[in-house]
Amino acid sequence: LQFSSESTLSLYPVQIVGKELNKVTNSLTIDAGQDEDITKGMPMVSADGLVGKVILTSNSYAQVMPFFSTLIRVSAKLQQSNGYGIISWDGESITELQLNYVPQTTKVYTGEVVVTSGYSNQFPPDIPIGKVIRTEPQEGKETQRVYVEPFVNLFEIAEGFIVKFEPDTTIQKLNEDYQNLLQ
Repeated sequence: LQFSSESTLSLYPVQIVGKELNKVTNSLTIDAGQDEDITKGMPMVSADGLVGKVILTSNSYAQVMPFFSTLIRVSAKLQQSNGYGIISWDGESITELQLNYVPQTTKVYTGEVVVTSGYSNQFPPDIPIGKVIRTEPQEGKETQRVYVEPFVNLFEIAEGFIVKFEPDTTIQKLNEDYQNLLQ
């Protein structure tokens, strides 16, 4: 698990003790929880990249929502072309994710690496997500859909790390204040 020795993030090693990967309620159960200061919203990574984020915790265990969930959204960027978008899953293919909202003027390269952008205040920047396998222009829109093959195979993963990352409350407060101004 070289990611641990190369990363500057605060990582807590975990084992996956349960998997539910049936396309309806995808989740992973890990062997760490509140007793290890694991809290809701913390990202989970493996040596290969992003796995998902913690959604529930108990004293000794936690549930992780993997990237193959229609409820998860990740602010991401293309490493080479520097385009930005939102990673999501369409609930269909178990081999690809979609990077949406990338302008059609952005040149996207097959094989280009996609990483977390750090802009959402939910995930630290530069966690690997996957590589580009193809793109499609979206009809009637000025954006393209980028299809991404994730680096992590959820069906084979057995262990990983919880990133001890908490959103910056100053940024959260600023965003809330902005939203209140608009109402």
